[in-house]
Amino acid sequence: MRPLQQRIAALQSRLQQASGPARTQLLLEVSGLLFQAGDFQAAASGYEQVLQSDPDNAAILNNLSACHLELGAFEEAARLASKAIALAPGFEPAYLNRADSYRQSGRPEDAARDYARALQLNPRNVTVLNKAGAFNHLLKKPEEARRQFELALRLAPQFALARLNLGLLEISCARPDAAREQLRRALDDPSLDQASRTVGEVALAILGEQQRLAPHLREALQQRRPERLTAALRSAPQSLLEPDPASMAANERYVAACRELAGRVAIEPYADAAQHLPFIEACFQARFDGDAESLAQACAAQLQDPSRLPRLSSGRSIAGLLEATRLRSLTPQATALDLQAETWVRYWHAVLLADQPGALPGQFKAAPNSLTAKGIIKPTRPEFVIGTLRHALEELRPGVPAGVPRALFSWIAIIRLHAFNDGNGRLARFLFNWELETQGLGAICVSPALRKEFARHSGIFIREANPEPLYETLLKARAETARCLRAIKWRDDATRRA
Repeated sequence: MRPLQQRIAALQSRLQQASGPARTQLLLEVSGLLFQAGDFQAAASGYEQVLQSDPDNAAILNNLSACHLELGAFEEAARLASKAIALAPGFEPAYLNRADSYRQSGRPEDAARDYARALQLNPRNVTVLNKAGAFNHLLKKPEEARRQFELALRLAPQFALARLNLGLLEISCARPDAAREQLRRALDDPSLDQASRTVGEVALAILGEQQRLAPHLREALQQRRPERLTAALRSAPQSLLEPDPASMAANERYVAACRELAGRVAIEPYADAAQHLPFIEACFQARFDGDAESLAQACAAQLQDPSRLPRLSSGRSIAGLLEATRLRSLTPQATALDLQAETWVRYWHAVLLADQPGALPGQFKAAPNSLTAKGIIKPTRPEFVIGTLRHALEELRPGVPAGVPRALFSWIAIIRLHAFNDGNGRLARFLFNWELETQGLGAICVSPALRKEFARHSGIFIREANPEPLYETLLKARAETARCLRAIKWRDDATRRA
């Protein structure tokens, strides 16, 4: 028996004979040790017994909140932390527990407020600084996250978890050398817990793989020959080729849902000016938010002068996205994703984000990421990305009916995988439309006006394996795309008549 279990057993034996305040004190000690041992349900039971005699003890309420947080009962954890805060408004640990609960349950604004309050109460608490930094990393606020990690390390140079998180941040900021230094220093610390150690080891392995693949990606892009990448991908470390069981199970549910949807799908090819679909798709991918008429004007101007493209506040390059969509329309899919899924997924991502080197075009993530700060779902961990991708697109996808059902499956598989640091949504929409083009149906372009609805219904598809709401949104997007094509045709006809 391990020392911790021995201590727990000894105290539990004494607990059977104790009563009154002595029993309460023993319950607290046992519950704390059970929490350390990872038996959160038993720890929670002990704290609940203590609260029966002392229901307004903020510290015990907060301890119980921590148990529920570890058990995944985030709403209950937040409720208990809120009760502790009501009893002791200056009790910093309760704000931290509630912030963690809000973050996990998809309430980023509330989480941000509580992390800030915890730091206000104790600006030198390295645990709070580390957690707030990790949250700001999730929110894509890298400079604020860096400031908090570095402050935590100035206050506690041996804080291995903060150093690990700083290394993961450096990965997201495309600073691989700095990332390696921080990760190695974190891994050298024997106090780092095993789960965090695994994250660091996987990140280092993938950084090495990114370095190995970089010249092959460059060659594939420069020569427009994705097959240049295929041979290099065959040499990936075996440790990175296992699929994730949870992701595979989810993908099986998505396959069944898309097959069921197939009998109700009815989409006809566009009637007007379908040759302009690449332009519309590129504009919408870049977040052009004008109406159909303004899009038609932009298209006419671009046809007269290819350099005349709308300037957008998003900072995305319409020119690069337009080149990608036109290149895709000239690339027959055939069995590309059936046999060489990883090659094509990496290649198209690299094409789409060629002008964003900080996004590491074509390189899979080396650190865990999130679909959104609202935590729709936890994406596939980095070490399972390759195996899960190959299983989804090479083994499951061919069994889904072609057209919209297969396009939807390809899209959801990419979104749930979340294989890249950035550009996962663009890539998923891009592959979705490649599937449609293969069947002669033409792209469906999701305008910025439909983005929120699209994201909301995507979340339903991911969580519940229910594609119906998303399919209805896609029908709206297709109708909007058709309106844009009619507007472009009308303007073309009017120009010719003039």
